[in-house]
Amino acid sequence: MKRVSLFLLVLVLIFGMIKVGNLPVYAEQSEEYTYEITGSNAKITKYTGAGGAIKIPSTIQGYPVTSIGISAFRGCEGLTNITIPDSVTIIGNSAFSWCTGLTSVTIGNGVTNIGLGAFSSCTNLTSITIPAQVSIIGESAFNENIKMTEIIVDDNNVSFASQDGVLFNKNKLTLLKYPCGKVGDYIIPNGVTSISDSAFIRCMKMTNVTIPNSVVNIGDSAFESCTGLTAVIIPNQLSTIKYNTFYDCTGLTSMILPDSIISIGKMAYYGCSELTSFTIPINVTNILDYAFIGCSKLTQFNVDKGNTRFASQDGVLFNKSMTSLIQYPSGKSGDYIIPNSVISLGITAFNGCTGLTRVNIPNGIVNISNGLFYNCTGLINVTIPNSVTLIDDYAFYGCTGLTSMTISNSVASIGYAAFLGCTQMTSVIIPDSVTYITDYAFGSCTKLVSVYFLGNAPKLGNMVFNNCAPAFKVYYLDNKTGYTNPWNSYPSATFTISSTPISSMINGSSIIGDVSIGSIDFHYTPTVTISVPMTTTIIKPSDIIAQNSEVVSLYTTDDFSNANKVSNSGIAINCNSLTLYAKVVNSDNLVIRYYKIIFNVVNAAKKYAISNTNFTKVGSNFAATVIIDRGQATSLMNSKLLLIYTLADGETQVFLSQNALIGANEVVVGVGVLNVMAVLVDGNVDWSTGSPIAKSAFITITVPVI
Repeated sequence: MKRVSLFLLVLVLIFGMIKVGNLPVYAEQSEEYTYEITGSNAKITKYTGAGGAIKIPSTIQGYPVTSIGISAFRGCEGLTNITIPDSVTIIGNSAFSWCTGLTSVTIGNGVTNIGLGAFSSCTNLTSITIPAQVSIIGESAFNENIKMTEIIVDDNNVSFASQDGVLFNKNKLTLLKYPCGKVGDYIIPNGVTSISDSAFIRCMKMTNVTIPNSVVNIGDSAFESCTGLTAVIIPNQLSTIKYNTFYDCTGLTSMILPDSIISIGKMAYYGCSELTSFTIPINVTNILDYAFIGCSKLTQFNVDKGNTRFASQDGVLFNKSMTSLIQYPSGKSGDYIIPNSVISLGITAFNGCTGLTRVNIPNGIVNISNGLFYNCTGLINVTIPNSVTLIDDYAFYGCTGLTSMTISNSVASIGYAAFLGCTQMTSVIIPDSVTYITDYAFGSCTKLVSVYFLGNAPKLGNMVFNNCAPAFKVYYLDNKTGYTNPWNSYPSATFTISSTPISSMINGSSIIGDVSIGSIDFHYTPTVTISVPMTTTIIKPSDIIAQNSEVVSLYTTDDFSNANKVSNSGIAINCNSLTLYAKVVNSDNLVIRYYKIIFNVVNAAKKYAISNTNFTKVGSNFAATVIIDRGQATSLMNSKLLLIYTLADGETQVFLSQNALIGANEVVVGVGVLNVMAVLVDGNVDWSTGSPIAKSAFITITVPVI
């Protein structure tokens, strides 16, 4: 008897595995299916057939097929029609996903559970019917079905319902799924209170949606990638715009949020490339990271004046106290000076701001955070203050317009891929404060020829200068240690710094101040003012003399591009002032200094100045008399503008000199003018009216006879 039992057991093990305790028994049918027998039921785990129109068997080897396993038919592109038998109760997760040739599905009446993504990405499926017994439909079960125009539900189903081809829960309080293939506008029925996660995801043919005020919840990714959507009005009972809600809605041109909104979620409007402005309502207290990244036409943030957490200035989003810059609009272009009150920058504050050209970061900022200037392709210069200690990972990744970078002498570490792909950068100066440069920090900077190290050799990660220019070379000061040739496989050489000032042939005076090697930071580089006689009409590069065989080149813009280089024949002074930018290099092209030079035309090169201490507010009386002394000009009072007139009535003026730049440092008065009147003005001046907006001080100026 024992021998017979053993023989039968061996036969079972040959043809399949029986369930012993809790162990399943596996068997395989060679033609079309891999299946699993558990107890008295069969589950199809893999389809191996040729495709076409198939009917899934209701039994296999006498066992009823009750389940279709996870991904069992996934990616079977040759399937065109599927009939699921009534014996099946469970359709597993992703069971028929990516069956791109599938045009028709018949679900058996016994199915109770349709798994996550069960029929997702069936791109030719136009409709589907949910039987009466289905009580569970997993998230994203019908996502990415771009031709599906209707989801039909059996009237006897107690869990779900459909209306106009849209799937709801039974009482129609929750909208579960809008078919991706439906075209045109859609009005969500009144009474709906909730829109499920991903309910409208990739419904690219929907143009407008009307959401009733009964809706109090819109789920994650609810309208993600609805690229045809142009406008949405948010109901006035909604409190939160959730994660990815309008992600990649590239056609969305406007968005009005009600005062009920208190939170805007992570990546909520990511990639909404047609939005041009956005208003933060009064009660918003929370805006999460990446909320507005990729909004490439967004130029203006507005904040309700009553909001206690946020503010905007010049279209830029800040916290209320203006100590944190949260988001710079991605579509805003030009230069930008961050207010001095700012001590922190949002993690994505400038991410993807392709029109940003220059930015000045104030003292107090400690970190250039991860990805802060990621893909700012128009950025050509950044001012980094001495408070910064870390340039974090990906900080300037993909800044393809960045030609040079002055790293402040406070930075200790440069992060992973911090400057990766900065393809226009030709040189960079590493200050002596840097002790570690992480992997790929300057990788694929394909025009980077030279790197100058001002301190002892820092620790390098892997491939720091990978794929730089063929002639790439490391230079280090000859009195520093830790370098070899080659150094970390890179060719190297020593260099020295010259501190000799350059001089002007025009008046023979030296330009004040020396600039560290490689400095291109005009907020800290000395601005030099040179007075030239009225007879001077051309400024030539040869008018500027450098010492020790150094070479001076002049440029009309501060990007120092060859297209804007002043030729040897010079450039004409067409007005009373000309601003040029000087680059000074030695014969080996190693020592580089930069200057901003302002050439001012004056009669007989005479210059007069008014001291700050002489400006006193005297109302509308002309009692104060100021004697102009010859000598160097001093800065005017902060936020003041000085106008000089020939008439003393303060109303009908003839401008002899109008200084429209805040902080300008001199007033030039023509020789022969004996008495003029000056008006000191607070704030801005409306030049179009020919007179200042507000006058705060009237001063009579007596010019001494020469």
